[in-house]
Amino acid sequence: MRVGKDGMDLATIAAQQDGPNGVAVDDQYVYWVNWWGGNVQRSPKRGRPGSLSELASGQSQPFEIALTNDAVYWSDFAWGPTTNSSLSVAGKSGGDVRVVASNQNHASGLSLDSAHVFWANAGTEGNHDGEIDRMPLAGGDILVLATGQESPLDIAIDNDNVYWVTSNGSVCKAPKSGGDPILLAADQGSLRGIAVDADRVYYTSVSGQFIASVPK
Repeated sequence: MRVGKDGMDLATIAAQQDGPNGVAVDDQYVYWVNWWGGNVQRSPKRGRPGSLSELASGQSQPFEIALTNDAVYWSDFAWGPTTNSSLSVAGKSGGDVRVVASNQNHASGLSLDSAHVFWANAGTEGNHDGEIDRMPLAGGDILVLATGQESPLDIAIDNDNVYWVTSNGSVCKAPKSGGDPILLAADQGSLRGIAVDADRVYYTSVSGQFIASVPK
């Protein structure tokens, strides 16, 4: 669906999608992943018959999506054996799909800056084995920014830090270049979404049924 920022002009862009999850936009198109369908899709923002493009198929459970100027990155959560979880990239118009990180531990939240891809590995529920990781956009060595996290599902970044939430109620940050994680808030319930602006971190509590914020 698409709706104006004033709440008007509600419109369907693509119907009959199979578990649409992460979504991202550029100047012309909207991109999304289908969790159950195992694919990555693209459509013009206005949507029109026959305009839907499949950029990738055969994924396990694609979770989140992010864009550069010319490429689409997504995380594949891969419920079940963790060896199937990965990060992949393809051109915005399709073409070859390249896995840039394999054997992940349930890759979930995903953010990009001009040089790196940042993501959360949710880990196995109850095991406190989730991670926050960083890697060059082209692939290569992975820098682990935080370990021992309980099911981090979403992340956000600014110029200096990466921020994340966990299922056991923590809001955290760490320097993008590496360093000790900092706890910003605790005991907030089971947390799911996160966003940042210049001054604050905003997050959603599924179990607490509230939206809250905390200073950076």
